[in-house]
Formats: sequence, structure tokens, C-alpha cells
Amino acid sequence: MEWFSYILKHLDKPWDWKALSANPNLTFDIVREYPHLSWDWEGLSANPNLTFDIVREYPHLPWNWRCLAANPNLTMSDVEEFSSKLLCAMDIIFTHKCFHLNGMSLPGYSSELYYLYNPNVTSEDIRYAIANKIYNISRRIPSTISNLCFHPSITLDIIRENPSLPWDYSVLSMNKAFTWDDVISNPDIPWDYEGLSENPNITWKNVRETPDKKWNYSALSHNSNISLDIIKKNLDRPWNYYEFSNNPNVTWDIVDNHPQICWNYQALSANPMTALHHMQKCLHHQVQCFKDELGDKT
Repeated sequence: MEWFSYILKHLDKPWDWKALSANPNLTFDIVREYPHLSWDWEGLSANPNLTFDIVREYPHLPWNWRCLAANPNLTMSDVEEFSSKLLCAMDIIFTHKCFHLNGMSLPGYSSELYYLYNPNVTSEDIRYAIANKIYNISRRIPSTISNLCFHPSITLDIIRENPSLPWDYSVLSMNKAFTWDDVISNPDIPWDYEGLSENPNITWKNVRETPDKKWNYSALSHNSNISLDIIKKNLDRPWNYYEFSNNPNVTWDIVDNHPQICWNYQALSANPMTALHHMQKCLHHQVQCFKDELGDKT
């Protein structure tokens, strides 16, 4: 409740209610206690604290069933129980960690969705899908290959075994299945450094040692391996403070103790911090940054 107390005292502030509704610090007890607030039902439906017992308890509420289909608490029992409502979201359910194909046949849905997206699929499953042409490459090359490239079970061996497929190396470079050692050890692969900038395996050491590469500083600003200390020591780099405001390393103490940074309020609303007791100073600074920006343009 401490997390929410500041919001209650400052309801006139420009909160991002969709981000707050999805924020993992929010519990449904707070929603129950304050039903008059501007809750966003897409955000609430996707919130990781929401369980399907709550959905059963409040079936009349305007749940977003596509967001519920992506909720990490979804189980196969829920899929079966709410099948009529979740029918519109089977493409999402095929990607859910709870879903196993296990010989199931769902009328109107191709098993290619399962092979392309589901995290339970193994490298051998992907080999099987490619060998048996389970997905239609010629029908939608861009989306099919891009999603296959982002699958956590894709490997460099699979890519080398299928050189005729139009692999998306930008997406492959983002995939956390690949490490900096993979990049260094396979220089013949056309790695995309903008994509690598989003890869959580990339460290500042990797960036610093390859200044000739086209690193994307907007993506790096959000990378969990980038800290405020790194930014402060490299202020000449084109950091993106909107993205850094949503960086998982940011805490309210950091925001409070570094007012010289123009923190982005919308991004901070989505950042899953544990307390908001310093928010008033942050809001004041945001207004001042806005005034300074207006002054620069006049």
C-alpha cells in the first residue's frame, strides 16, 4: 500500500494509468478498494498479480481477453474453461509458456504458431518444423522468419544448416540465446549492432572495446547492463533518457539524487520500482525540465 499512497495524495498528477494498471507493484486489493480510479483494463488484464480466480469472482468486469491470454498466470485449465472467450486470442495462447501442443488439433489454427512462438519448443522441434515445412515460407516470409529468429531455442547450427532461408540477422542479434562469445567466434555471420544493442548479454565492456561498430544508444539506454555510473562517466554518448527512465536498474533513490537528469515521467510510471515516496521531487523536476526546454526554443 505504501507504493500506492503517494498516487492517492496526488491524483491531479499526469499518471500513466495504463502503465500503473500493469505495474507489478499493483495488487487487485488496491483496485477493489479504489474502483473509482481511472484503471486501464488492458493493463489490469495483463498484470502479473492478476489470477483467474479474480476473473471468476468478477466476470462482469470489462476484462481484455487478449491481454488475459498473455497473462503469466494463465493455465491450460483456464484455457479450457474460458475457451469461448479466449477464442479470439488463440494466436497468443499458442505462444504462452503454459501451452503444450501434445498432439492437440485446434480447428482453424495452424500448428505453425506453436512451432514459431511457444517457449516450450526445442531446437529439435524447430528442425522438425523446417524439414517438414510446417509453416509456409512463401506465404509470409518476413513475419515467419523474424519470429523464428527470436525463438529462444534457435541456434547457429540451425541457421548454418538452412542457408537458403532468409534469416533476419537484426532479430537474431537481439536474441538472448546468443552471447558476445557467439558474435566474436562467428565473424562470418552478419551481426546487426543495433539489434545487439538490445541483447541483454551485451555489456558496456563489449561496447567500449568496439567503438567502430554502429551501436544504438537508445537501445543501450534500456539495457539492464547499463548503469547510471556508466552514463555519468560517458556523458558524451547519445544516451536516450526516456529509455533509461525505464531501465530496470533505476530506483527512486537514483531519480531523487540525480535531479540534473531529465527523467521521463511516462517511462518512470512503467518502471517496476518498489516505492514512490520521492515522486513529488521528481514531478517538480519534470516541470522544470519542460520549462527549460520551452525557454531554449524561444
